[in-house]
Amino acid sequence: MTHHEIILKLTALESLALPKTSGSETGNETLDYIPGSALLGATAYRALDQGWKSDAQEFRRCFLTGEVSFGDGNPGTQAAQPVPRCYVRPKGDAEYNDRIIDAAVATRKNPKDGARAWLASKPESGASTQTTKLEESRDGYVESGKLLKLDRILKTHTAIDGDNRSAAENKLFSYECLPAGTVFNASIRSSDTGLLSRLQQILAGSELHIGRSRATGYGRVKVESIQIRPLTLAAGKYEQSTVLTLTTDLLLPPACNSIVALLKDLHNIRVSDSCMQASWSLTRSVQSFHGQWGLPREIARAIVRGSTFLLEMDEASFAQLQGLMPQGLGLRTHEGYGRFLLNDPELHPDEPLHELKE
Repeated sequence: MTHHEIILKLTALESLALPKTSGSETGNETLDYIPGSALLGATAYRALDQGWKSDAQEFRRCFLTGEVSFGDGNPGTQAAQPVPRCYVRPKGDAEYNDRIIDAAVATRKNPKDGARAWLASKPESGASTQTTKLEESRDGYVESGKLLKLDRILKTHTAIDGDNRSAAENKLFSYECLPAGTVFNASIRSSDTGLLSRLQQILAGSELHIGRSRATGYGRVKVESIQIRPLTLAAGKYEQSTVLTLTTDLLLPPACNSIVALLKDLHNIRVSDSCMQASWSLTRSVQSFHGQWGLPREIARAIVRGSTFLLEMDEASFAQLQGLMPQGLGLRTHEGYGRFLLNDPELHPDEPLHELKE
């Protein structure tokens, strides 16, 4: 099945507050990307404003049935990907300020000690497998061999007394947000070019409203450019030890407690229970609201984007997994969850050590 994608360039006209949690605590941290679920919701509201009916088949196919997948809007160019969590550096070593060690590739070469063994094999490093402390490079994006990080700003506001409509005494609240002018790129995927063409008509030259506090000077985003093209997602060459990197969060079904269980039980990939050689991952709870029901969704568990897994599999299983790249893994893939790369040569070159300058 051939898939196509819409490539969107989005520019923030106002500051964006994209909270990491659904709570209302003051000083909420913001995400440094536009979640696919937020892009889906903003596009759906745009369609309704243009006269689409929420119970029409076309609306359902674009936004509800899973035939169209709205990906995250990452800062930078189309090539920018979240920093893999397997990127590590020796703690406190200035020599590695502009370089990283890919622990997944190092572990593929030396399964026992991975990055520490690779460091210990370099006499000039003065490292050993026992004493070297490694820290993850968790923040930012990899873009053509460079590290891209976004500046966040903190905006403080005065709370309003609801009774007299004036400033409340001694009550302040703050939003961490991304500044106006930040540029993002996102992709919307589908195997139906007719649906993508309709979405292109809706989005071309439009302004979307994304994130919190949209009525108080936050959240306006301009769609600067939009194009439809064939989706090209080529996995790297097959290796028995396969590096799987999540480029968006992955939602696990309630019955699955690991990515191996997900591959076997939900996607019928032929892998063994012991195929996991190593992992560099983080999980979080995802809370969301179902606009159609008017109720909160069940809290889901997600594996955080950038998480990386080294999996042992045969070539047939690799081909099965490669076939799932256009639609993604796990639940709610139409909201952009579950996108991934396999043995990506840009993120995971053959040598563990490579440059990554800001």
